[in-house]
Formats: sequence, C-alpha cells, structure tokens
Amino acid sequence: MQTICYLKPKTLNEAKALLVQHKGHCNLVSGGTDVLIRLKKNECAADTLISIADIAELSYITYDAASGLSIGADTTIAELAASAEICNNCSLLAEAAGTVGTPSIRRKATLAGNICNAAPSADTAPALLVLEALIGLESMDGARIVPVGDFFTGPGETAKSDIELVREIRIPPVPAGSAAAYIKYGRIRGADLAMVGVAALAVVEKGTFKDIRIALGAVAPTPVRAYAAEKVLRGKKVDPDLIAEAARVAVSECSPIDDVRSTSDYRRKMVVVLVEQAITQAMNRIKAEE
Repeated sequence: MQTICYLKPKTLNEAKALLVQHKGHCNLVSGGTDVLIRLKKNECAADTLISIADIAELSYITYDAASGLSIGADTTIAELAASAEICNNCSLLAEAAGTVGTPSIRRKATLAGNICNAAPSADTAPALLVLEALIGLESMDGARIVPVGDFFTGPGETAKSDIELVREIRIPPVPAGSAAAYIKYGRIRGADLAMVGVAALAVVEKGTFKDIRIALGAVAPTPVRAYAAEKVLRGKKVDPDLIAEAARVAVSECSPIDDVRSTSDYRRKMVVVLVEQAITQAMNRIKAEE
C-alpha cells in the first residue's frame, strides 16, 4: 500500500485551508469506506487524506417546516436511517439509506461521501434526485448551492472543485399528500451494490398524478431522472396501464453497461419492472394514508 499523509483538522476553516494547500493531491474522507478500498488496491492517486470526521460543525440533522431538512456532511448513513427528523419528514431517504452496504458500513459511511464518490449505483442518489436535494459546497473562496441533478457529472466525477467540500445536503419539504418508494435490485440478498435502483415520488390529487418524479441508479454513467417517463403520467388519471407505459418509456432514458453484476439487456428489463413497482408502491402508501 502506498504511503499516505493523514491530516485531521478540527474546524471547517482549517479543512478548507488544507484543501487549498494540498490541491490536486488530496482526498477528503470521513468514514473512509470508499477511499480505503481504493488505497488497498493502489487505485488512489492522492498522497494526502484530509479527514473531516472530527469537525463538530458538520454533524447535524435539522428540520424546518418552511425550508426542510439540512444534513451536515459528517452525518452517517446509519444516523439517516434512524433519525426521527428524517423518518417523519422524508421517509424515502431513510428507506434508501437502510439499503446501503452492511450495518458496520452504514455506521461509518456518510451521505456526503456516498454522493461525492459518485458511483452510478449509489443508493442514496435516486432518492436525492426525486427529493430535488440541494448540495451546499464551501471553499476558501465562498459558498454555493448545486442542485443534485447537476452535481453528478460522470462516473466518479462531480461538480465539486478540488478546493471545495460538501458542507451540507438540503432537502426541501416534500409535497403535501405525496408518498415515495425506493427499490434496489442486486445479485444477492443483503449487502450488494445495486444492479438497478429506482426511486419514485408521487403526488395524487382527485385520482390524478399532480406530480410524479422518477430516478434511476446503476443504469447510466450517472444517476438520472426519467423525465420522459414522468411526462407520461403527470396530469393524467392514475391507471395501471399508464404506469406500465411510463415504465417502458423509462428504458429509453437509460444507457446501462455490461459488467460483473449484470448485462445491459437484463438491466433494461429490470428498469421496466422496478419503475412499475416503485410507482405502485408509492401509490399504495398514498392509499394507506387516506
């Protein structure tokens, strides 16, 4: 294994200064569940790791009825899955978080790390896409907000610059009367990367899809929204045949690959199945709450 310099700043400003000092030669870590694997395989180009795990100002989950949820960059996946604020106000994110890795990984991995790793199969990404999350970035030059749909730019690549870090993830209040679902399909039961992941959020009013959001994971270079499939349903009466049509349209919006986990053809077939299932599950949850 390569020799690595490990730095552990105590404040946000110290971390931002270190990013500038080691620009282009460092990786940020918190739980380190992705970076450490790359290090063991000698696949990490950085010679410095900057840990933000001890920065108290990055560990929080808050909820406001007007602005929604704010999740600090040091918040672990396990904390997301167990948080009352998340479960009561954004259950979809808790549901997706509960599918990430194993319990031991969830106790170390963070939401910010999951999205910054930018794996197309990241379980939290489809949920964040349909929740229309906002990524708060900071650097010594200032702060900016990036919609999650613009954050993923390619496999392992994001809109975050070398001197920026994720300060928080913001999730606007979910629409009134909505329900959502995340379905992950892997090779085995238990811990596995998604072969296909689908999130759906539906708002139904008087038997009509007032709004519908669908996102796909592991079937394109980045997690993607299925806008064409959404268009099939939005403003239309709820109908199983129409939901099935939207699921078929969703296939045209993905570009899966062949890899060790699946073939592209099988992934396309599973997109049809899982999109229909996710929308139907969301609809069943709406009916259960009526």
